[in-house]
Amino acid sequence: MKLVPLSRRDFMKNTALATAALNLPAVLRAANATPAPGAAPAAQAILGEGAELHWLEGRMPAAVIGATWGVPWRRGQYPRDTTFALGTAAGEAVPVQSWPLAWWPDGSLKWTAHAVGAEAGTTDKLILAPGVPAVPAKPVQVSETADAIEVDTGLIRCTVAKNGAAIITSIVRGGREIARGRRRREN
Repeated sequence: MKLVPLSRRDFMKNTALATAALNLPAVLRAANATPAPGAAPAAQAILGEGAELHWLEGRMPAAVIGATWGVPWRRGQYPRDTTFALGTAAGEAVPVQSWPLAWWPDGSLKWTAHAVGAEAGTTDKLILAPGVPAVPAKPVQVSETADAIEVDTGLIRCTVAKNGAAIITSIVRGGREIARGRRRREN
């Protein structure tokens, strides 16, 4: 077997894809639905326009580390620049990131992708509808210098080197360094 050199960009991209694939059992399933009898009035209004989401297992998993899923839309249902909001059946806003995946020939959305953090796993059902997405309590911060990119989730701060032997130069959790990159020994 011939080994092919792997760039940092390809390594990071492949790692992100592998992580997403490992989370597939915990992704949400989207289905256009009608409101359940007795659903909250806010939920009924949203469901008329959007999609009710359910966990694949039928109830929320014991541990939720975030989820990513896709939603198909009918031709002409939403213009290409539609933004989406996510909420619980009780009307509580849940932070969500959304992006288009495909468009119909008329330019309307065909498929959209959505991602949520672990806090979204506190309910069995979520409602996705056109709207302004809620901002997370602690948004991820990304900063870049000439030498590195730093990603700070509020709990964990990871520094990724742009050059050199170590890809991840440091991981800090709760103010304490828990990992540091080291160079490979030369023979």
